[in-house]
Amino acid sequence: MLDSTPTRRSSTWYVSGPLRRLCFSSRGAHLESILVDSNVLIAFFDSTHINHAVVKKSIPRTQIQFAISTASVIECLIRAYDRGYEFAIEYEITFRELISERLDLTNPIALQAAQLLSKYRISFVDAIIWATAEFHGLVLWTLDRRLANKSPNIRYLLEAE
Repeated sequence: MLDSTPTRRSSTWYVSGPLRRLCFSSRGAHLESILVDSNVLIAFFDSTHINHAVVKKSIPRTQIQFAISTASVIECLIRAYDRGYEFAIEYEITFRELISERLDLTNPIALQAAQLLSKYRISFVDAIIWATAEFHGLVLWTLDRRLANKSPNIRYLLEAE
């Protein structure tokens, strides 16, 4: 069920629901599906992160549910385990509340990631995350401007501010 409270970013209006954002823009109304990059989640959970406020504003817990690549799960949990086992368990619980779907690395996604690695010379993890988004037809939200410039289906969150 879509949330009835629209939000606005630049010239686009959004109404949110599970794994979808209904966007009203000059292109008309369309559904947008979202996969979040590891750096977005790291900033979300780390209150000392330079982009924490922007990400908290972009990811309201009650309005949108997001998908994540299993590569991002690993990348995010490394930082949590660095702070201790109990912190990592609490992190994982909160993580499960925020993320509605974890998307596994499959053979077709691995092949697509290899193509992206070859063509764009990006990091291994970025290639897996991007390929996961592409394979599932999701828009990728990131804080990595360099990655965002590679595809119109990658949204750089800091430009919305």
